[in-house]
Amino acid sequence: MEQIRIAVCDDSRIAVDTASAAAESILREAGLRADTARFTKPAELLRHCEREVVELVLLDIEMPGLDGIELGRALKAREPAPEIIYISNREDKVFAALHIHPFGFVRKGRFMKDMEDVLSSYAAQRKKRRREKKIVVSTPDGQTGVALASIRYFEGSGTYQRMFLDGRDQPIRISSRMKLLEEELAPEGFLRIHKGYMVNHAYIANIRTGEVILDDGTVLPIRRGGTQEIRSAYLALQRENGTMLF
Repeated sequence: MEQIRIAVCDDSRIAVDTASAAAESILREAGLRADTARFTKPAELLRHCEREVVELVLLDIEMPGLDGIELGRALKAREPAPEIIYISNREDKVFAALHIHPFGFVRKGRFMKDMEDVLSSYAAQRKKRRREKKIVVSTPDGQTGVALASIRYFEGSGTYQRMFLDGRDQPIRISSRMKLLEEELAPEGFLRIHKGYMVNHAYIANIRTGEVILDDGTVLPIRRGGTQEIRSAYLALQRENGTMLF
């Protein structure tokens, strides 16, 4: 399951714990495991963000001292800037926070409903961005960007690899070692099924003993004794991406 680093800040410890538990549960249902940092003081959250990368922050708008709007402005000035979701029982404060460009708002009076709606939307957009992610590769014609979702598989050939793309008959020769490709692309859903092959799990139609069958009928070998490991990894990726519910 993909991990996401989030932070929750409210001057009430009970509110922090409640929001954290709700966010973790909703994100888990969406295929994201939340690593949550909890704060009751805005200054502590800012210090944490100086040491760690935080991707999503849930903030109470009204807090003593540095309020959620000022805190949000400070967080958005960082690089990379986290997405912000505001929590408030004051709907009039929504307009004051719009210039921060938050991802969404949660009303305390409709806490669970709003949390489910906003976090589900966040998870869906995160998955969409992941599908649109690109990799830069070196080819005989120079460097070029390739959408990860269009890559079907890689076939090894020493220090060069052949990259097979969806909708293209001939592979592209790229300069890279398979080990380096594996390190970069394994978190993106690519499976190293054999010393000489790495496959985008999205194009796998079936896995039989000793071989992977792609959706266009291409048959690729699995390393000796690796069939069960590849099946387990494939099923885990399917569950992570919401295409398998058990």
